[in-house]
Amino acid sequence: MRNLLVSSVFLTFLFNGCHLFNSGDQKFSQIEERLAVLEKALLSNQVVEQEKPFDFPVGESYLLGNKDAKISIVIFTNLQCGYCARTDKALHEALRDPELKNNVNLVVKHYPFLSRSKPATKAAFAAGEQGAEKFWLMSEKIYANQGALTDENFIKWAKQLGLDINKFSADLLNNDKKYDDILAKDLELVKMAKINSTPSIFVGGFSYEDEPTASTIKAFIKKKNLL
Repeated sequence: MRNLLVSSVFLTFLFNGCHLFNSGDQKFSQIEERLAVLEKALLSNQVVEQEKPFDFPVGESYLLGNKDAKISIVIFTNLQCGYCARTDKALHEALRDPELKNNVNLVVKHYPFLSRSKPATKAAFAAGEQGAEKFWLMSEKIYANQGALTDENFIKWAKQLGLDINKFSADLLNNDKKYDDILAKDLELVKMAKINSTPSIFVGGFSYEDEPTASTIKAFIKKKNLL
């Protein structure tokens, strides 16, 4: 029974998002030790409800939808994370729902802990210097080509998106500290909310674990009395 449960937890652990590991965590014995803790938590059958919503200021983050919407969906994403790519697409689709589009917006925060996710995020930021739409389009390019996140490809994709390449390259170089500062603020929120994987979604400040579809989001909003 224990082996079956550990296997189930391990698969969930692997496929429900991108998790942060340091070099020590890669040893299987330590991973198994962590799984034992998860198993104990599952067997205890205790669910801790979040009592108060987290306050995630928009700050310099990109926002999609009605800026004056009553509810923000905040996603902590990693542009190199495959599950984040699928979740991003699903959230964009959900926001087109007639009942959601006026009441809900999407705010993107970044948790770029994978090897090429930080340069990719900065490339999206640099694209955004030429209009918010370019940020979203560059993000889509990156999500769709996660196995090819090279500096050369960032330039190639910028050209494909019709960006001013000289400005794009200059912004990448000259705004490096600015982008680091933005990411540092996002990391403070990561620590505050005790986030350890991507994507992590919050609806109206409350942690959201369900599939990001229009129907499930609407059900969550109703459950939490957010409108």
